[in-house]
Amino acid sequence: MNRILFLIVFTLVLNYTHAQTVSDALRFTNLQTEGTARTVGLGGAFGAIGADYTTISTNPAGLAVFRNSELVLTPALNIINTNATLLNSTTPRAFDEKKINFNFSNIGFVINNTPSNSKWKTSNWALGFNRIANFHGRHYYQGNSLGSITERWVEQANAGQFLDYESNLAIETGAVFYFDKDTAYVNDFAFSPEDPLVEKSQQVATKGGINEMVLSYGTNFQNRLMIGFTIGVPFIKYEEERDYYEMDDNDSIFIFDDLHFSQNLTIEGIGANLKVGAIYRINQMFRVGLAVHTPTRYSLSDTFSNTLEYGYTLDDPYTGVPTPYNFESSSPDGEFTYRLRTPWRFLGSLGVIIRKIGLLSAELEWVDYGAASFNLATTSDNPDDKAYELELNDNISNQLGRALNFRAGAEYAYKKFRFRGGISINGTPYAADNIINKAYSAGIGIREQNFYMDFAYRLFKQEDQLTPYVLVENPDRAQLVEQRTNQNKFLLTFGVKF
Repeated sequence: MNRILFLIVFTLVLNYTHAQTVSDALRFTNLQTEGTARTVGLGGAFGAIGADYTTISTNPAGLAVFRNSELVLTPALNIINTNATLLNSTTPRAFDEKKINFNFSNIGFVINNTPSNSKWKTSNWALGFNRIANFHGRHYYQGNSLGSITERWVEQANAGQFLDYESNLAIETGAVFYFDKDTAYVNDFAFSPEDPLVEKSQQVATKGGINEMVLSYGTNFQNRLMIGFTIGVPFIKYEEERDYYEMDDNDSIFIFDDLHFSQNLTIEGIGANLKVGAIYRINQMFRVGLAVHTPTRYSLSDTFSNTLEYGYTLDDPYTGVPTPYNFESSSPDGEFTYRLRTPWRFLGSLGVIIRKIGLLSAELEWVDYGAASFNLATTSDNPDDKAYELELNDNISNQLGRALNFRAGAEYAYKKFRFRGGISINGTPYAADNIINKAYSAGIGIREQNFYMDFAYRLFKQEDQLTPYVLVENPDRAQLVEQRTNQNKFLLTFGVKF
């Protein structure tokens, strides 16, 4: 029962009034710092090289390497292609979706100061932001399979869980109803002569990201030891819209016609962290780097609402004529505030500078995703919140684990041109898995005395298995969706030295 079960239980379902899940902890801790096109072109491995704005969010000692003041700007274009298949379908078919998003990967400036007659060769400051996560995406699937989401609401009602955001909506629209004391709550499918095939489809769209505002300082001791620190203030904005459908267009199912269950969730918040780093220049050719990131402590707020539309046909009790009925019910607008603490991060890096030729760079990052934890009782005295917090944090520590992320890249210099390539290999954050995800990147740049411009492309491939709903009593009847995603990112960095 590895990652698949984990995603089934925790990815797509609201638990009571809580939208917080293990996948939220992973979403906000499994980061991909973007920054400048130069860093992306080298696979994200720049920790021991320095003099690039991205290092302020990875190894802030890189700020001490700057010899000029700089202004830097990086617009980015994301093209996310997703392929989704309902595996339970009698005829599984893949559906392709595309999401295009434009944003700024970073904006910032560096103030260079060179003290005179001092062993400290630079004393630099930086202010701006780097984008450290991107949440844009969309997927769609469709197919005919056994089972219905109404089975979930039947389970809830018969367990005494009358939830404003799920089972109560089903009862109010007639999707679930009380039949008699022996059978209790049932759905319309209970009256079909055999287990029917139901046409299902779902559209899921997400957007948002994490932009980290940074205030950094770096200093250089005798061109040998560079040290720096960054105060990071990340801002989270995550929006999710889910539209789930079941329908009987061929009128092959007794009573049931169609349903539409929509879910809307927005997560917003702010956090704070500290990053400390050092680079040691062994000689003209080799340098090593080390950085430590403290946990980010987020204050977050969720707003959410659900709506259910349900249609069915029954014979009129007086005329005997089949009569369609359609009902709609909406949940109240929910809001919940809480806190999240992310894990520590440790980074080690190696840089090789080959004069007049280029450079090689590698970086290794260690992070314990299972150390993330929620505090749901910050603004609540409800004992249910504390109980769910304990359960959720226990699931995080059990389902997530330690991972090593490796990044490497090379840059070749030809006159004023730079040619780059890189790769990143991310270890799985799931404790029971050994799956890795890879990203490939390439780039080109031009260097002038007071101006530079860089372009980079990165391809990131990922596979997941998801489910639109969970069944506790009959988990084998839950639906399973295979999702394959290709994230294409194009970045263009403009820099001015002064």
